[in-house]
Amino acid sequence: MSNPFSKRRRVDGEINREVLDFDFAKICLQTLSSTNVYACLVCGKYFEGRSPSSPAYKHAVSTNHQMYMSFATEKFYELPQDREVLPVQDVIDYYNPRYTPRDIDLLPRISFDLHKKYLVGYVGLNNIKKNDYANVVVQVLAHIEPVRNYYLLETPTNPLNVHLGLLIRKMWSPHLFKSHIAPHEFMNSVSEESKKRFTLEKGHPKLFLLWLLNRGGPYECLRGKVEVTSTPIVPHEGKDKVEFVTLEEKTTVLNFWFLSVDVPGEVDLQELMKKYDGETKTQGENDVKTYKVVVPPKYLVVVLEGVGVVKLPSVLDVSGTKYEMVSAIKKSSGWAVSLRSESGWVLIEDLQVKSQSSELLFLDKNYIVVWRLSRE
Repeated sequence: MSNPFSKRRRVDGEINREVLDFDFAKICLQTLSSTNVYACLVCGKYFEGRSPSSPAYKHAVSTNHQMYMSFATEKFYELPQDREVLPVQDVIDYYNPRYTPRDIDLLPRISFDLHKKYLVGYVGLNNIKKNDYANVVVQVLAHIEPVRNYYLLETPTNPLNVHLGLLIRKMWSPHLFKSHIAPHEFMNSVSEESKKRFTLEKGHPKLFLLWLLNRGGPYECLRGKVEVTSTPIVPHEGKDKVEFVTLEEKTTVLNFWFLSVDVPGEVDLQELMKKYDGETKTQGENDVKTYKVVVPPKYLVVVLEGVGVVKLPSVLDVSGTKYEMVSAIKKSSGWAVSLRSESGWVLIEDLQVKSQSSELLFLDKNYIVVWRLSRE
């Protein structure tokens, strides 16, 4: 039996890695077909087919660009000879990064693209139009360890999660040719599945995060339960004045993805979180409520509503459960995100990635803050 690899040969020298960009929809430049599409590894353009009548074949003849990769099979071919050649692994790793549990354990802290070093897992996402609201949410999810590990190791079936998974795998790849990523395919999927509620041009991080969590995925580590005790108060007209009568209280237990607190001015978050201690009363229009977290999530999302500045503690106590901060979304010129790393804090705004002082972070005007169960 003949060796199926005997007629293959490596043609690595013709590949121009500088122009390769696999972040866009895999559509033929000429026919707009998404079937049987190949990347020209010399100029980076996408073409359909390998037959003599196909755009890829004609491109190879007219330009003498001979090296192609199939997006569907990840096989490499020389055209117009239509000869399969040995795969080029670094191109495959760049196009579709894959991981094993051991790979995750051994992820390097620093890697190099074609020109410079970068911090693995801390790479910028293109703000194509006004999709920075979605970029910061993706950055946050990519740094929640159980969520990250699911997308690095598993193969989702839902198209939205397929594209999110590929995006997160690229973010954590030590094999990037350029240390930033364009979330085109993910945002196209978001726009389609949300019926254009969230697009490249419109959206909000809190609403987008809530929508995304409710679409299904590896997010149980973010879900908690809160006990809400409500005591109705109704007006009763007495002889000379209106009195308020307290009726029987009612207790329910509700699931939550995040907890919200109102920020009236400059205040400490630990003080605001007393709202969820089961004792502090919150006055409504027709009732008085108390809230108590009865099932604390492994990762707690807190939304800071209001115009004030919140001082963040190094350790947050919520109903006796202690948390440490892992990320924070804030509004600057656009939406930006601060992420905990092994060596400190990293601030990412669009394609800009830089270190951040923890002192400034904990006093910054943050909007959405994510905490994990304290490891101490």
